[in-house]
Amino acid sequence: MFHKYSKKNIENELQPILFKRAILFVYLKINQIIQRLLAIVVSYDGIHEVFEGDVQYPYADIGGKELLHISEVNEDNRRTYNYVCPYCKKPLRPRLGLYRAHCFAHKKGERCDPDRYIHRTAIDLLEQKWNRDEPFEIKMTVRFECEEYGNCFFHYDSERSCVREEVKTYDLKKHYSRCLVEKKVGEFIPDLCLIDDTGKHEPIFIEIWSKHKNSEKKAESEYMIIEIRLKTTAELEELPKHPITESETVTFSHFKTSKGNLAEKSGLSLMRYTLYGGSLKSYVDEQTVNCKNFRNNHHPKAIFEIDCIKEEVYSSMGLLYYGNALAIDKGYDIRLCYLCQEYGPDRRRWRSYYDDSNAPMGCCREIDTRGFIECKQNDAKTCPFFKLDSFQVKRNVESIENFKRYFWYKNPDGSSSEEYQQRKSYQATNPNYVDLNLDIDVDR
Repeated sequence: MFHKYSKKNIENELQPILFKRAILFVYLKINQIIQRLLAIVVSYDGIHEVFEGDVQYPYADIGGKELLHISEVNEDNRRTYNYVCPYCKKPLRPRLGLYRAHCFAHKKGERCDPDRYIHRTAIDLLEQKWNRDEPFEIKMTVRFECEEYGNCFFHYDSERSCVREEVKTYDLKKHYSRCLVEKKVGEFIPDLCLIDDTGKHEPIFIEIWSKHKNSEKKAESEYMIIEIRLKTTAELEELPKHPITESETVTFSHFKTSKGNLAEKSGLSLMRYTLYGGSLKSYVDEQTVNCKNFRNNHHPKAIFEIDCIKEEVYSSMGLLYYGNALAIDKGYDIRLCYLCQEYGPDRRRWRSYYDDSNAPMGCCREIDTRGFIECKQNDAKTCPFFKLDSFQVKRNVESIENFKRYFWYKNPDGSSSEEYQQRKSYQATNPNYVDLNLDIDVDR
């Protein structure tokens, strides 16, 4: 029989106690973890929302001209100031622990809306930045347009010609004299408003938001508006450190486009087809015509001209074909070999070539008797066998409608007329559309 104080009896009696203590230890550890997780949760209107960002409250109002950042607080000066929340005006206390990020915190049980804290603090930080002796800069994409953009027939939305966009940095203090905070301007009360006392510049509204943007009425007004979306305290802390930069979270509305001469002073390059009177010879100019001089830069001997955007036309030879066909369609008596029904490749020797496009081009009217005739283009003017290929002329006339074009021609009485025509998508609507620039090449 064992003694009641034997080792085995003691172990049996202590085992339940040790088990209970182990359970209690695990419970306390789990509770500690839960408390740490709840430390980053803010109670708001009965709904618990995670407060985004590294630090809950990085700034506090100490009654001075500027807010105090938590990084400026240490163990030596933590009791020097009375810390107040910029939004709810309730007391804050600095947390300077060893494990968590330093921050200001409300007293236990007090509630504060984190979104409104960010909104109020951002307004104060921007006002402080304006009042400091330093630039108040914005960085935005500025659109530069030619002074004739919108009025010019050939305006072409391209960075190389009519429009250019650049990222520019402006110091608003050089153009504005005051910064109003939540003051009524017209029928609106913006968060901040920059005013130019000289009246040269219109007011600029600066709006801060997290969940709700400006009202539609304010957004549709003519005021220039900078909208800054802030969701986290990390974004809040970066706000006063850098220029207000246009991005996914920062938008600039109703800022005007700059007008003036662009870097390309010659303007948008055009390609011109010219038909000369008397000889009815034609020529394509790729160098001297642009969107700024096309209306007053006509050759003295020209009787018909077509101007197209150079970037849209495939080649000068293509425009030459188009221009000749259109001139014929308008009644000019142009005779060219490649527009004759008898013009084509030397089909007798077609086996010697990869296809017809590589074969010599010429007159085929007597190919079976006299053989193939390699004629020159000017021979058609005196050739008695010339027969106009109306089908090819029609195809060329239809194809030119794919370009935006300007027509100038001389009237029989010596006056001149002009006509503007927009492009049409024949390639999309005409199933028989053929790129005539690849169909015949008179140089071969």
